[in-house]
This record gives sequence, structure tokens and C-alpha cells, in this order.
Amino acid sequence: MTTFLTHLVTVVLWAISLLHVYWACGGRWAMGAVLPEFPNSSKPVFTPTPLMTWAVALALGMAGAAVQLERWSPHPVFLAMVYALAVVFSLRTIGDFRYAGLFKTTRATHFARMDSQIYTPLCMVLASSLWFLALN
Repeated sequence: MTTFLTHLVTVVLWAISLLHVYWACGGRWAMGAVLPEFPNSSKPVFTPTPLMTWAVALALGMAGAAVQLERWSPHPVFLAMVYALAVVFSLRTIGDFRYAGLFKTTRATHFARMDSQIYTPLCMVLASSLWFLALN
């Protein structure tokens, strides 16, 4: 079970990483639903630079690698990374109390709807999976 979950979490993290690479290279697909928006406006709260997007892509790619390495080459550093990832995805699930997460107050934007339907549940599943892998 843990081997399957390890592979599944890795594939998801690497897929999200590749999506960020696509965006960093100028891709526009799905961009209308991935940035938090101000209420009563379609203006994004922030606009990430390509460098920021590359950094997220790299972090997600390394996260997937850490999950794999911890399972196949147990080392305290890799285990600590999996714990850290579990914390990060747990915090993302909770959110910023404004634009993203379970306790967001802005709910009428396109991003907020996508966040409620896809992004936050995905983060919750990743957090739960990472906690399971870290503790087993």
C-alpha cells in the first residue's frame, strides 16, 4: 500500500510541477483559474513572475523526488522533508483565511470556486497521504 501511495503522490507532485514549467515557459492554459482574485473583480491578487513559477516547479519536482527517495533510501533528511511537505500541504488546506483554503472568506470568485472544488481537496489528500507515508 505504501509503495502505491508513494508512487501516486510522486506522480501528482511531478504533474503539478510540469504544469508550472508549462506556465513558466509562457503557457496560458488554465491560467484563468489558478490565481486568487479580488472580490467583485477578475483582477488577480498577485501576478507571479516566471522566476517565481520556475521556483514553484522546482520545489514541487524536488518534493516528488524526496517522497520517492524516502521510501527507497530511508534517511532522516528525506523523512524530515516528507514531514515538512505534510505540514506545508496541511497549512495550504487550512488556507490564508482570505482567498484560499477551507476557511477562506472570499468565495464568489472563479478561483475561490475552483479552490473549493479542486485545489483545497487535492491539498488535503496530499497532506493526508504525506502524513501517512511519514508515519509508516
